Amino acid sequence: MKMSSKTKKLLKKSGWYEGMVFETGGYEKKLLKLGLPLHEAAKNFLRSFGGLYISYPNPVDPSLWNRFHFNAYKAAKGMHPKRLKSHEHQLGIQLSIIGTEAEDYILLMMDENGKVYADMDHVLYLVGESGIEAIENICQGKKMIKVE
Repeated sequence: MKMSSKTKKLLKKSGWYEGMVFETGGYEKKLLKLGLPLHEAAKNFLRSFGGLYISYPNPVDPSLWNRFHFNAYKAAKGMHPKRLKSHEHQLGIQLSIIGTEAEDYILLMMDENGKVYADMDHVLYLVGESGIEAIENICQGKKMIKVE
């Protein structure tokens, strides 16, 4: 999936640029200490978008702005690994934490195939079939799909 020009503009405002390379080693070490490994799909995604804090217009009231980030360690701090394991059991695949949305209220996770999920009040939602689609969907205010 290609990103819209509107989403690219929001990403560029956050410091992102095409060809950006973010070193994930710091996240890997810190997450392992928390008992939360970072799988290859998440590492690859974070190499392009790690460390970004992205602001976007609130879909209900565009005069207000929301924010999400891809700081995997910040997102994981204070979260019990059992929360992640519960969702892994539900999906039958390993998940890695990649960030948060809604001022750290919604936990963002990526599976080994690159799909992005959100945990909101311990309920799992699909955000996008890929990291790029998830960014696009969040920036454009598209609804997440509840995973049954």
